Amino acid sequence: MHTSDNHTFPEDSVQLHETIDLFLEKIENQHFYEIISEFERLPVKDQGLKSDRGNTKEDEPESIQDEEEELRNEIEIRNRLLDDLEHQILERQTQLVQKTDIIMRLQQDLDKKDQGFHTLKNEIEEKTDESSRLRQQIEEKDELIQDIKGQLMEKQHWIVENNHFTEQLSKELEHNNRLTRKIQEELQRRNDEFTVSVNEAEEKTGEITELQREINSRNTVIETLEKQLEDQQLSGIELTEMISVLQQDVKEKNEEITKHNHILEQKQEELDWLGCEIESRNRIIGDITRQLTENQTSLIEHSNTAEQLQEELFHNRRSLLETQRILEQKQQELMLKDDEIHRQGLQLQETQVELDMIRGEIDSRSRIIENIEEQLTTEQTHLIEKTQLAEHLQMDLDGKHKELLTKEKECTHLKNEMKNKTHELSDMKTELTKHLKELESNTTSLQLKEEQIVKLETDLEKTSHVLKERNSQLLAHRREIQGLEEELNLINRDSEKRWVDSLLSNIELRDKQEQVKELSSKLEQKDTLLSDVHMELEKKTMEFTTQTQKLQDHLESLNRDITVRSRLIADLEQQLSDRQMIGMEKTRVAETLQIQLERRDDELKAHMSELKSAQETLDSLHTEILAKNQIIDQIGKQLMENQTTVLQKASQVEHLFDDLKDKENELMKKNHELLIHKQDIEEKDGELQSLRNVLEGKERDLQGAITALDMKQGTITSLQKQLEKTNQNFAGHIQVLELLKQEQEQSAMENDRIKRDLKKRLDQLDEKCLTVIQLRNEAESQQTRFISLVKEFDTIKQDLTMKTMELEKLQGGLRTSHTDVEHFTIQLSEKGMEGELKTKEMMSFFEELKKNKGTINKEQAGWLESLLNRKANRPSLLKE
Repeated sequence: MHTSDNHTFPEDSVQLHETIDLFLEKIENQHFYEIISEFERLPVKDQGLKSDRGNTKEDEPESIQDEEEELRNEIEIRNRLLDDLEHQILERQTQLVQKTDIIMRLQQDLDKKDQGFHTLKNEIEEKTDESSRLRQQIEEKDELIQDIKGQLMEKQHWIVENNHFTEQLSKELEHNNRLTRKIQEELQRRNDEFTVSVNEAEEKTGEITELQREINSRNTVIETLEKQLEDQQLSGIELTEMISVLQQDVKEKNEEITKHNHILEQKQEELDWLGCEIESRNRIIGDITRQLTENQTSLIEHSNTAEQLQEELFHNRRSLLETQRILEQKQQELMLKDDEIHRQGLQLQETQVELDMIRGEIDSRSRIIENIEEQLTTEQTHLIEKTQLAEHLQMDLDGKHKELLTKEKECTHLKNEMKNKTHELSDMKTELTKHLKELESNTTSLQLKEEQIVKLETDLEKTSHVLKERNSQLLAHRREIQGLEEELNLINRDSEKRWVDSLLSNIELRDKQEQVKELSSKLEQKDTLLSDVHMELEKKTMEFTTQTQKLQDHLESLNRDITVRSRLIADLEQQLSDRQMIGMEKTRVAETLQIQLERRDDELKAHMSELKSAQETLDSLHTEILAKNQIIDQIGKQLMENQTTVLQKASQVEHLFDDLKDKENELMKKNHELLIHKQDIEEKDGELQSLRNVLEGKERDLQGAITALDMKQGTITSLQKQLEKTNQNFAGHIQVLELLKQEQEQSAMENDRIKRDLKKRLDQLDEKCLTVIQLRNEAESQQTRFISLVKEFDTIKQDLTMKTMELEKLQGGLRTSHTDVEHFTIQLSEKGMEGELKTKEMMSFFEELKKNKGTINKEQAGWLESLLNRKANRPSLLKE
């Protein structure tokens, strides 16, 4: 509806100015030239009358009659001119009524647009409040996202530490596997040596049987020695009984050894199969470690991207703080400008007082009207130009109204986008709550961050209170502007009252015309006074010409001032081509100019009435001239009042232009702020999308890491089981070694007893000594190997201690396997202590062998028997 009205009014105004104003200007110019020609004829006629009087006094009555006829003709012509002027005045009045209607309509449209503008301002303020709220929500969500990032970084560090720990475990398992392989190889060697020693023991038993036969054949020789060896015979009997028992035991043990060899072959096959499985699992662990390293690199890249996003968020926050500071500075500038406007209002009041003083001075200088008509023509041209400018401004207003509609649509679109984003953020909140439930262990850090958030909220509340105070100040300034606008409306009403007064003066002029008609009857009686009146008229014309020259100079100066002010107005109009209040100000300027036209029309009417009175009242010119001077004084006062009102309106226009500039700057700022908000929203959308992608990637990485941890936990459990098995095997091997030691001790005891009993067979014993020396060498080699095994066992023990320390560290992450690891570490420590004791016993045994040079005591034989018994108990342990 508003747009259609705006399109119709400019066309009507253009038609009025293009048709009626031009026609009226032509008519006024014609009448003006006719009046000038009549005034020029009057002195010529006076001169002709004087010459006729001087030449012929007899022809005076004839000349008087001719003059009377000419005067009557002139009066008729002037009456016609007056009638034409009345018609023109009536036409002008109708035009003024039409223009006032148009102006009222334009004012109504402008009021409606002002209301729309105020509503838009209120909406913009609401939108700024909403944008500030959305900023606060975005900051809160950014803080939540940063908290989640910190939690994800902590989880990444935990995953990295677990990966390092798993790598260390894998390395230690590989080292343990290598050690088990070495131990298995050494056990195989020991078993081979044991088989060789068993074969040698069988050969020795055969030799012992042969020796027993020889002893039986040589009993006759030994009976001589029975006296000396009575004590020894008892021991020999006991030894024989022991040897028989030992032979039976040896047979049984040989059978058991064969069985154990079969069992060892089976176990070796099982160990080979386990070795293959361990290698395959090591490969799987290697693949898992590679995947973990790749995941770690990807997590590090994601963490770098997250840090970059955090830096960008810090930069955005700094930019927001800078914009807030700029807004505060601009609000302070607005406060200063409002103070300047108040000062200018006071200056305007002072200038009004000074203008009232100047009016009295200007009343004595404005008595001639002819040059004012030229001013009217120039001002009419200015009016035409300004009406065209008003039309252009109305077109600009329409365009800006459309721009406002588009901006409103954009604002609604932004609201919809913000609603969608709030829904998305609510969805993100639900997801974040799920993640936060999983991350309850990090509540301490969250509490600290919540305290920081509370502090920020208090700061935001303070800033919101400050913004509310600033908004209240802006509302107060707007109310002051509304008061100034009401004062302008009062001034316009005063101008309308003055227009009514001018209409009343026209009615009085009509009454004076009737009086002039009555005075025309008295002209016949006052012909005698024409000569004196003509002389006085010449003097008055001389004075009139001088005054006209002065007034022309004054009018030229006024025209210069008007041209300078018109240039200033043109510059202001060029500057104010982008905003909405231009139409209001231009329409006000048009109203002031129309009021000036009305006043100038009133002045023209007064001039025409004065001319008629001068033409009709030639008999009483003195009195009429005085009346004309009074009328001219009144017209001058009216002109001065009009000029003062024009100056006031010009100053008001300048102030209004300044207000428009301020309001346009405010609108530009608001638009700039809207653009900044749009850019911030777009940046936040990009950040949210990137964070979503990062969260999805982190969730995937977490799932992969969880699966990897599950796999690693499975591998750790399997490796623990393998370690238990290897430890059991190691304990079995140690028991086998102990059995071998016992067997060696028993064999040593048997050898001692055989040596004591068979002193006669020194040669055979010497050969056996050689064999013992060989055994001694082998025992030394075994001792060296055993020492190396002891050293390797120490290294294994150290590794096991390291593993126990690492397992203690893993107790916080691996809650379920805590008790098993403690039992396992206790068993390992016990086995380590047992292994150390056994190594010490073996070392002492071999040192005693070295000291005795291959001879074996009874205690050593008993120790070897205990080793063999333990070896015999080994199959039951292996079955378990």
